[in-house]
Amino acid sequence: MKKAKQYLPLYGIMSLVMFAFIQCNMPEKEAESDQAISDTPAISGGDFYPIVSEKSGIEWTGKKITGSHNGNLSIQEGEFRVKDGEVLSGSFILDMNSIVVTDLEGKDKEDLETHLKDTDFFETHEFPTGKFVLTELEKAKDPAFTHEVFGNLTLKGITRRIQFPAVIRVEGEELLANANFNIDRSLWGIKYKGRLDNVIQDEINLVVNIFARKN
Repeated sequence: MKKAKQYLPLYGIMSLVMFAFIQCNMPEKEAESDQAISDTPAISGGDFYPIVSEKSGIEWTGKKITGSHNGNLSIQEGEFRVKDGEVLSGSFILDMNSIVVTDLEGKDKEDLETHLKDTDFFETHEFPTGKFVLTELEKAKDPAFTHEVFGNLTLKGITRRIQFPAVIRVEGEELLANANFNIDRSLWGIKYKGRLDNVIQDEINLVVNIFARKN
């Protein structure tokens, strides 16, 4: 894995303020996707930074002809390995049954959440979890980001390699990461198109927010 530049640490409340600012100003990008490559070999050394699930998660947005829907998805567990302020490896598990819709209420909300979990979409009874494994980091060329992220994303049992820019900062005993990118759901076998008069776009926007603390 290529080494990325270590950034000056910020501590305490300032780190949380900066993280909130980054989340609000993260530009949306298209994730590049390709056939999956082997996960990163085992790496020795470094410190473990387990992900704090209660302070982490994914915000999703799906669009259709008449508008869009959005919601949240929980990160079940995960961790990063860090040495001298540099991320060496990382992975996390997605709880696909945790998917919720936040722009609807009542029966409409329940119906859409049920639909997203059935065979037209994520088929959570058969595939209750998803997974992301970091395979490589590079220093970002765009000054809006700190890193270019390469990794394998598994959904519905299908693993594909994706690439996207992110802001990742190791600040003392805390790791903060944020990314805003789009994926083509059809590449993971999610091909339901919706009604003829209200076609759903293949592109899904994902905003990933991660907070991890040194073990």
